[in-house]
Amino acid sequence: MPSGTISVAANMGGSSFVLDVTKTADSEKSYEVSLPVSTLEASYEQTDADTCVVTLTAEHGLATGTYDAYWTESGVDKIAVGCEGTLSVNDMTLDAPASGDSFPSADPEDMVICEQVIINTTLDGDAVKMYAIAPEYTVATETSDVSVDFHDVSHNQITTLRIPGNEASVWWSGGGSTNPMTGAPITHCHASNQSATNVATIKVMAIEDSTP
Repeated sequence: MPSGTISVAANMGGSSFVLDVTKTADSEKSYEVSLPVSTLEASYEQTDADTCVVTLTAEHGLATGTYDAYWTESGVDKIAVGCEGTLSVNDMTLDAPASGDSFPSADPEDMVICEQVIINTTLDGDAVKMYAIAPEYTVATETSDVSVDFHDVSHNQITTLRIPGNEASVWWSGGGSTNPMTGAPITHCHASNQSATNVATIKVMAIEDSTP
């Protein structure tokens, strides 16, 4: 039977431990996809709480599509996932779903936008016994986030994970936390990379037990 292992190491307050959590299941899944760099705004203007216009520098190379927008407000990280982006020369109008963070009224001066990469997946969250998701950068000091937005066949959102670069989101059954992937089976996810400098590689791994 397939198995998966997550290794955990901790060293705090003079104490430490290292342990391996291993689960077995009926099947295993693995996806590894490159995520292109984002594009930094040249200027910004809010239309309303869920609509804005991001002006880009010339030769930006973007087109109309679906984008994630990242920015900070008063030191707090913000994100609008799954924005419908309409391009007119250098102006990208973003229309965000109401479920995301509201666009700022003033120019944050650090907004980046990145077109979502669609990853076809076959994941049944109710059957998952263990998963690990990690955005990796070749630059070890890169801390920009990656967003992974999971959907079912009807394009309903199951869960969205925002994961700092070179870190990981992990879960295993019996570990004491709630599985965020439960619900309808996941057929695709949409991922994006906050870094305007470095390409990211997103790795999604899971094992499932269809006959618990």
